[in-house]
Amino acid sequence: MFKIPVLKFKYLRNQKVSKSLSRQLKDDLPRYSLVRLILILTIIIVSISAFVGFELIYDFTLNNLKQTALLTVKNGVNEIDEWLLIRSSEIETIAATDIVRSLNWSISEPYLKSEVERIKEFDWLAIATPNGWRQSTATGSERKNIKDRDYFKKAMAGQTNVSDPLVSRATNKTAIVVAAPIWSNSNKTSLPIGEIHSNVNLTKISSVVNKLRYGRNSYAFVINNKAEIIIHPNSNLISTIEKPTPSLLTSTSPSTVALARRMVNKNKGIEKAFIDGAEKYIAYLPLKSVDWSIGLVIPRTNIEYQLWLLYITAALVASLAVIMIIVLWQVDIWEKKQLNKSKAILKQQAIELEKALEELKYTQSQMIQNEKMSSLGQMVAGIAHEINNPVNFIHANLNHLNNYTQDLSKVIQMYKQYFPTPPEQIQELMDEIDISFIQEDTSKIIDSMSVGTKRIREIVLSLRNFSRLDEAEVKEADIHEGIDSTLMILNHRFKAKPNRAEIQVIKAYSQLPLVNCYVGQLNQVFMNILSNAIDALEDKEDTSNKNPTIWIYTENIQSSNVIITIEDNGIGIDDNVSNKLFDPFFTTKEVGKGTGLGLSVCYQIVVEKHGGKLWYDSAPGKGTKFMIQIPILALSGEKDKGKRVKPENKTLPLLPKPFP
Repeated sequence: MFKIPVLKFKYLRNQKVSKSLSRQLKDDLPRYSLVRLILILTIIIVSISAFVGFELIYDFTLNNLKQTALLTVKNGVNEIDEWLLIRSSEIETIAATDIVRSLNWSISEPYLKSEVERIKEFDWLAIATPNGWRQSTATGSERKNIKDRDYFKKAMAGQTNVSDPLVSRATNKTAIVVAAPIWSNSNKTSLPIGEIHSNVNLTKISSVVNKLRYGRNSYAFVINNKAEIIIHPNSNLISTIEKPTPSLLTSTSPSTVALARRMVNKNKGIEKAFIDGAEKYIAYLPLKSVDWSIGLVIPRTNIEYQLWLLYITAALVASLAVIMIIVLWQVDIWEKKQLNKSKAILKQQAIELEKALEELKYTQSQMIQNEKMSSLGQMVAGIAHEINNPVNFIHANLNHLNNYTQDLSKVIQMYKQYFPTPPEQIQELMDEIDISFIQEDTSKIIDSMSVGTKRIREIVLSLRNFSRLDEAEVKEADIHEGIDSTLMILNHRFKAKPNRAEIQVIKAYSQLPLVNCYVGQLNQVFMNILSNAIDALEDKEDTSNKNPTIWIYTENIQSSNVIITIEDNGIGIDDNVSNKLFDPFFTTKEVGKGTGLGLSVCYQIVVEKHGGKLWYDSAPGKGTKFMIQIPILALSGEKDKGKRVKPENKTLPLLPKPFP
């Protein structure tokens, strides 16, 4: 729809140039010498412009291809970082339990075994005392000393860490260790009283690295902070703590050494280096959660072959330039004969130009509106995703926290039962902190936290449903879910304000089937109409409305269409603006508060995109009712695409309100 008016505009613009040239034919100047000079200058300008443009486009295209390769590595880095952070959080959570803090293996062992059963990524769990002696849940494991291990030293220094790959003494398999300090209390003011660690198989990380590809014969590898390869398709090159391989910093290739140094220094980028006996591109990024760096080795042809299309395009452009010059020469001869005929044509085309420019203005504004809504959807989806992860983590752990709290309460009650008269100092402390109140209030606190996290998850779900604004395919969708998601987004606007009472939303939903539609675009329709209803209820001139209300009805018509009705008891619509309501750029709102595109876009989405109907019924002071009719099966409006048809304005009796 946008392309047609643009082509009209260019064509008519060229015709105006022809008209200007035709006037020059009436002059007695030596035309042909001037044309030859213009053509020579055109050839020179086009040649220079083509060369400069080719160089700029070449560099721009190559940089984009490199960034795409770097993005591939970034996706893998993010996946590994997220996975390692989850493992670290799990080991820290276990370390913070009172059972583990006791350092009593007979008490800790059953609990740790249950955690290994729950967390499938852990092969086993082990606790070590400050002198390095550790006991493990691994089958057949004996009490051993691990004070020589770096992960133990870092943990005893108060640092949760992930080790380089090593051969497990318990399983004799290559793995990594996730270790965390055990603190005597949550304040962490003193030195750790012990260390807890788990053996984690490399399968997950290796699978992510092995999936990183950029065309044929590409592969990924991982190095540690010593530039030793710890993950590589060639197992002979892999270094472990027990069997270290030469560092890349000792390579005989200067480019490889320089690359390894940048990777060790946590730099990121993509550059050429001699790898496997050939010059290749290496895209590299550091991990955040561990002192490693990932590199993706890409043969040069995988990136540079796409630039051949640019060479071909440049040749085509050069050919077109020559053809254009020849055509211009012929046009110069031809237009002298056609000057009189072109006057009438230019007059007609001027009229077409005016229409085309108006259509172009509308289409461009509509594209801007669609882009804004698409950007809004992406932003909302991103925010929902970022909120959802930590909330799910908190929500999932509340049950465990509740169970732990109940267990502690049972211990306290049993203690009171068997020792009804505790020592004086203990009794004073219990009275001071009001242990009974803490037991009673802790459960209430956890319940309120659970209610809060559930509410956040409901809001996130609504945001994610509403954010499907850029879905371009027809899909089966629940109309009620779209309406509810939109209401959730607009919830803050329903609340009471100094000049208006709280807006009541009354829903009367019928049982509807799933509807084939453009989900995100229908959400946009609901958003625009509901926003207009709220604006009408907030009108400063309407001071008599003490009970602002919006009614939403849905019904299934003859099993082939659904009708959504959105009604408000606002100020209504004046008769003198009713005929312009769906016109582009028409708005009754103040400057800066409306673009005049909302209802026009709604009409296009409902009528032209879905083959449905959109009409309204309103009278000043009696509120407004919009009716949206959508076919249950997708009825494309392609046959009417491009036609601007005035929407039908039916006068229907207001539906009876289902609630007072």
